[in-house]
Amino acid sequence: MKIVIGHKNLNLEELFNISCLPTQNEVVVDNVISCEFNPQPPQVQNKELQQAPEILSSLALRDDHQRAILLVKLVQLIKLKKNVSKQTINHFVTILNENRKFQTPEGGNFMQSVFEHAKSQNIFFSEKELFILQAQPHTYQAIFALEVYKLQQNLRLLDTSLAYSLETLNVHTDYLNEYALTLGKSTQGATNFKNSILALIDKSKLLSTSNLPDKALNLSKVYQLHGNLHERLLQLSQILTNEFNSEYGSLFQEKKYKELIQIARDQQQEQVNILSQQVSPLSYVIQQLLQLSLVRNAHLQGQKQQQTASFEESKSADSLDLTFETLASQSLLNAYQNELWNAFSKNRAVEAELKSKAEQSQQAEVKQEEGKAGQQQRGKKKGKEAVTSLGFGAGTRKFFDYLLQINLDSQEVFLSKINVLFNKELDSVLNEVLEQRNEERRKPKCAKGTRDMTPLQMAIRERAFFIIKSVFKKHGASEIDTPVFELKETLMGKYGEESKLIYDLEDQGGELLSLRYDLTVPFARYVALNNLASIKRFHIAKVYRRDNPQMNKGRFREFYQCDFDIAGQYSLMIPDSEVLKVVIEILEQLDIGEFVIKINHRKFLDAMVEIAGCEKRKFKAICSSVDKLDKEPWEKVREELITMKGLTPEMTDKLERFVKLVGSPIELLQRLKDEQVFAGHKEGEETIKEMEVLFEYLQSMNCLHRLSFDFSLARGLDYYTGLIYEAVLTDPSNKVGSIAGGGRYDGLVGMFSGKQIPAVGVSIGIERVFAILEEKLKRDNQVRATETQIYIAQIGKNLVAERLKICSELWSIGVKAETAYQDNPKTQRQLEFTLESGIPLILWLGENEVKEGVIKIKSLSKHEEYTFKREELLDRILDIVRENPILLPQDLQPKGAEQKPEEEKKQSE
Repeated sequence: MKIVIGHKNLNLEELFNISCLPTQNEVVVDNVISCEFNPQPPQVQNKELQQAPEILSSLALRDDHQRAILLVKLVQLIKLKKNVSKQTINHFVTILNENRKFQTPEGGNFMQSVFEHAKSQNIFFSEKELFILQAQPHTYQAIFALEVYKLQQNLRLLDTSLAYSLETLNVHTDYLNEYALTLGKSTQGATNFKNSILALIDKSKLLSTSNLPDKALNLSKVYQLHGNLHERLLQLSQILTNEFNSEYGSLFQEKKYKELIQIARDQQQEQVNILSQQVSPLSYVIQQLLQLSLVRNAHLQGQKQQQTASFEESKSADSLDLTFETLASQSLLNAYQNELWNAFSKNRAVEAELKSKAEQSQQAEVKQEEGKAGQQQRGKKKGKEAVTSLGFGAGTRKFFDYLLQINLDSQEVFLSKINVLFNKELDSVLNEVLEQRNEERRKPKCAKGTRDMTPLQMAIRERAFFIIKSVFKKHGASEIDTPVFELKETLMGKYGEESKLIYDLEDQGGELLSLRYDLTVPFARYVALNNLASIKRFHIAKVYRRDNPQMNKGRFREFYQCDFDIAGQYSLMIPDSEVLKVVIEILEQLDIGEFVIKINHRKFLDAMVEIAGCEKRKFKAICSSVDKLDKEPWEKVREELITMKGLTPEMTDKLERFVKLVGSPIELLQRLKDEQVFAGHKEGEETIKEMEVLFEYLQSMNCLHRLSFDFSLARGLDYYTGLIYEAVLTDPSNKVGSIAGGGRYDGLVGMFSGKQIPAVGVSIGIERVFAILEEKLKRDNQVRATETQIYIAQIGKNLVAERLKICSELWSIGVKAETAYQDNPKTQRQLEFTLESGIPLILWLGENEVKEGVIKIKSLSKHEEYTFKREELLDRILDIVRENPILLPQDLQPKGAEQKPEEEKKQSE
């Protein structure tokens, strides 16, 4: 299988496949990226200075670890783009695809052999390439990421083995259910473990209801540690993936890149120390679980082993080599495999004995029946069927049956087959086992993060769209549309850390496609493709994000966006001010509550990060953390910046000064000037002047009072180059997050055409707006699902043709009319339908009316009746409709309150 790297972040599955399954996978560099590499070999002044990076000699690196390191180094080299030679990239791709093995020299490391091999091929590395190859943090992140992935993939096996073992030991049912139900309320990892246990033990008959389990099993500790293991592996996999995909390339774009490189080198040891602190707790959890597994294993073999005296006090050493040894030895997986083998062997023997006894009993009954041949056995009750199998839970039963089916005659064979990483059949069995409890999956339902829309909801949405479109058109925008999917290369590299949320499609005929993530990048592609110099456009359409949905807060995986953008070369801040005016007009007309528009500037963020002394390569990571300040306190964000983003406490203290700057636009801008916050910083001082111009324009349009100048606003998208803004509701009861956002993106169109066309725009989060609007309109009874103006009802029989004729005539002049689909509908049901639907008029058609050529229309809102000749219908109906607007719910009368017409009274008499 070809694994393409370069166009997106490397994930852990790809890292494993290339590192551990080299003969089944081939590394390919994305063609789009490879065009950016330097075609010339690097100019190396002193070839004797080509030194391999230092790696802890105590780390016992296997071939898969070496390949993981080389792959991550390749990914980092690719991110250098024009600063890396094509020769260097091809060299490392060849090494990986040839599965070349490097011996570790005595007292050295395998990278020394890598460098010697390159030298033998007359390949030398530039200063910038050497920096990447010698960087220590990514070296350790690669090998830990590989081992974390291996253990994480076997988590389902560990959970299943634990449940199976505890059932075999006949532990008390209250223990399993109590701890399974109480754990996992605070963390995702513990919740995953809880769900696994409940799925496995469901309907188990092996759990004891009388005797409590031996205290040595320490089930409370077992459950806590398993939940902790789930959570730590989940967290570490995210941290390590983010870290080894982070970019150093931006360092080399600066004139003083040598100084920046030296600063980065000085900070590497601190980053390694942070990594050690992140992974060492995992080693402690594993050691604890190992000791508990030994205790259970002893019980399975009929021994009563107690916990060691140092059990509670044992701690793992806070060092990389010992933690790595704990992970790389796969000691936890091996311990659980041994425990599983003993439980399986015991249960297999028990079931074999049960079946043997059942067969003997059946044979005895047959002989007894033969001896009583010819005798009447009436009234004799049939005996209970013999038990032939153990009463495992719904999940563990399937798991046990799978183990029985495969050839597991010896423990050696057993251990080789019971590993999810190399046994896809086991992987599918565990998936089925853990989904056993989800019976609701058989019922039809919407995919996660999506929903159906009722007629009433669609009516509300249409009202919102009408308001938004009206404002867009009022400002002279034209509407466009683009495909729902784009070439994958169009979307990749535009969204920073959020690129992982893009939905990829299956390869269809050689094109790699993805569902659009937003409407801005497709718009930039549209402008470039059509060679437009300027355009003012709006676009309302669905977009797709593989996000964690929060339906009650208007956060979905499939949702509408309403975009307004102005592209073209214009004077400073004039388009920007109009875009903000558009947002304010829309939110005011939607009338969903008080709101404020937070505003900031990308160049302020750049200056803030630089003044704090942070590496520029971490700009995106820092901004993604800072952007959480509207949901989390600074203390929590600060901790994330230090532990997960690798910043020093001094850096975060400097950042704190900036991110807490917030206030009214004019006042805060004046404060920036008075306190000389950006004194000596060219871009910062220029941006202050730009903001002065913007605030002047907004003041003239009487909308500056809607803005809040907020330095904590750091929208995470990669493409913003100037002004950024976000609209939020100020009512604390509306916890839906931002309801609109946007900014200036002067470089996005140029990514597709090479021609720089500045652009600025905004996107209205219609789903979140809709959630508020729906609640408000339903509460106030201000909406109904249909717009029908008149209902054509009949009394009597054989009037279908006349009803349809009247409907057709009304439709022809634009009147919205309905009639029943039954040939002889009941009168009461027609009246009820009219009232429930909020239809203001009902035309009663009876045999007498047809004979006399008369039309009778009843107004349900005014309680008036209109009677006129049949031929006057089209002349009079438009005036009647105008006099009787659509009924809203509060206008409706109780069912049956409306009087029947005279014709019906006569018939009922």
